[in-house]
Amino acid sequence: MRSSNSTRAVAGVVGASLILLVICSCNRTQSTITDLIPADSCAVVVIDWAEVRTDQDLKRLLKADQLENVLSESAIDGGSVKKVAIFSAMDSRAKSGVLLRGTFDKGRVISSLTTRGWSEKTIEGHKVYVNGNDYVTVLQPQTLFTGTREAAASVLRTLDGSQEGFVASRSYQED
Repeated sequence: MRSSNSTRAVAGVVGASLILLVICSCNRTQSTITDLIPADSCAVVVIDWAEVRTDQDLKRLLKADQLENVLSESAIDGGSVKKVAIFSAMDSRAKSGVLLRGTFDKGRVISSLTTRGWSEKTIEGHKVYVNGNDYVTVLQPQTLFTGTREAAASVLRTLDGSQEGFVASRSYQED
C-alpha cells in the first residue's frame, strides 16, 4: 500500500512537471539559437562559448582567439557571448553564417559597425549592416547574426516563420 502511494506521488510530480514544461515551452518569447539555423544547412556546429573561452585547450583547438578578435572589432565583449552556432549550406561562399547568443549592447555594436564604414540596408524587412560581402543584424535582444547575404535572408525568413528552421526540418528529425 505504501509503495502504491509513493508511486502515485512520483507520477503526480512527474505529470505536473511535464505540464509546467509544456506551458513554459509554449510561452517562450525568444527562439533558441538552433531554431534560427536555416533548414538547408548541411554543416552545423553549436558551441557553449562560455565554457570554451575558459578552457585553454578548447580555445586552441577551436582557434577561439580569431572569434575573440572579430567580437572585439564589433564592440562585443567575448564574456557576454553564451552560445555560438556556425552553419553553412553546400555552397559555403554563398550561404554561411554565425549566430551569437548573449547579452549585447545593440547601440554600441551598431555604432562600432557604422564607424568602421558599414552601411545600413534592409533585407526581408529587417535592418542589416553591410560591408562588402559581410552582413550583420541583431535578430532579437540577445541574438546577433553575421555572415553572407543569402544566410542573412534565410535566417530572417526562419525568424519570421516563413521558412522552416534546421531543428524543425525532416532531415534533422530523422537522425
